[in-house]
Amino acid sequence: MGDPGLSTPNSVTWRMHGDPMMWGAGFPLTHAHADRCVDEHRLGARLVGLGLEAVPGSRAEPVAGPGARVVDEFLLRPTTHPLLIPAREVLWRRVAHLAYAALPPCAHELYGRPALAPAVVTRRLRATGGLLRGVPARPRRQLPPKHVLRAMARPGPDARPAPYKRGR
Repeated sequence: MGDPGLSTPNSVTWRMHGDPMMWGAGFPLTHAHADRCVDEHRLGARLVGLGLEAVPGSRAEPVAGPGARVVDEFLLRPTTHPLLIPAREVLWRRVAHLAYAALPPCAHELYGRPALAPAVVTRRLRATGGLLRGVPARPRRQLPPKHVLRAMARPGPDARPAPYKRGR
């Protein structure tokens, strides 16, 4: 499928829609923390070669262009070993649909697909977040095969989100 275009201004734009998802999942995030997160992502975008003028510094007005469609397709059907395709269809599809449902209504309009009711999404996000927080950090970060560990190693341990770091 190729590079889903994650080093582009549009990927940073879509990342900004993750803040409401974090609030819905019960992660204690204030507006000041969300602003700091956007600033950190703008810095990250600069580090991968994007000019700050090309990266939104506030809630964006997204456009579901061809790149967004490629990312959407990849998220629904990520590259998987052929033996794992049935598990991907059963388990991953639920995860992908919950993630899509957690996007703001403007994203649902852009993609033209309906989503679950907000109360259902909030309940499922909180249940999923609670379940995942019950998995010890080290094994949780090794799936898929060390991708998360490698991604977290680039900015260093201070970039990892945690409730106790909110005041920093």
